[in-house]
Amino acid sequence: MADQHLHRYNRATFPHPTSGRPAAYVAPPPRGPDVWEPARHRGEIDVHDWQEAMVYYCRRMGFRRKQLVASLGRFMLNHEFHDMTIVCGNRNVEFPCHKAIVYAQSKKIRSMCREADVGEQNPVVRIICHPLPFRLTMEYLYTCDYHFFYKWDFPSHFQAQGQTIPVDYVDRLDCCELSLHLQIHLLAIRLRIPGLKYLSANNMIQTLGRSAFPTVFPRFVREVYAIVKKQNALIKRLLVKYTVGVVGGRNPRNHYEGRFPGYIFREIPEFARDFWYGRIGYPGTNALDIETGMHIAETQWEC
Repeated sequence: MADQHLHRYNRATFPHPTSGRPAAYVAPPPRGPDVWEPARHRGEIDVHDWQEAMVYYCRRMGFRRKQLVASLGRFMLNHEFHDMTIVCGNRNVEFPCHKAIVYAQSKKIRSMCREADVGEQNPVVRIICHPLPFRLTMEYLYTCDYHFFYKWDFPSHFQAQGQTIPVDYVDRLDCCELSLHLQIHLLAIRLRIPGLKYLSANNMIQTLGRSAFPTVFPRFVREVYAIVKKQNALIKRLLVKYTVGVVGGRNPRNHYEGRFPGYIFREIPEFARDFWYGRIGYPGTNALDIETGMHIAETQWEC
């Protein structure tokens, strides 16, 4: 910290080596516009210093793209200039949107609008899905990202398949988040949105990596192998790879229980076959790693 202040003191004292101007004309420290904006509104930073800082930040392509995404995100909330409407399922939840943004990223919606009403200026397209996954899909189309939240009485497939609800509230929330990411992934495949397809798959693996392995993992395996078809095998491959990593000690388990839920192999033979095939080629995984406490347990947990 002392060297940093000394460096700033030297820049403020001595002129610039090329222009001869004082250090006031040198780019400000890289604090980011998210720090400069609130400080400017509070009056802590002069407007001229803020504008000079923005001049240097605009040289970065990442900053300009961030500004574009922020502008489109604000445009999503403004329904004044929308030119199409998407209705979800039987709940008739309407999502006003813009053709230029939706058509460019979803070939399926573009073809559906062409088949619906060619000459209509404000077409209405109906998509059979739950409003919450589609709401987050629209958030991705406008902001290149989506954030998990629980709303609209989202029906988790864990309950639909007769599985018990986890007693722990954190495990219950992880199950809901995994189910939501999975439905967004399947919706992205239906609507042919490649970026959302891979982002939702990454979010699934990230959520699975921080959840409790003995309690949340078996439920998610049941859900994936119940609703994911063979042609959409990406999630199954990622799930098998994550399981092999846990057995090999490369992925965390986030639980004190060291046994492997072996009953899931007997319950879902397809997952057992994929698991043993996925272990081929990984060094040290031809047998279960006893040192990490991983072994097939005959005891069935209450999942």
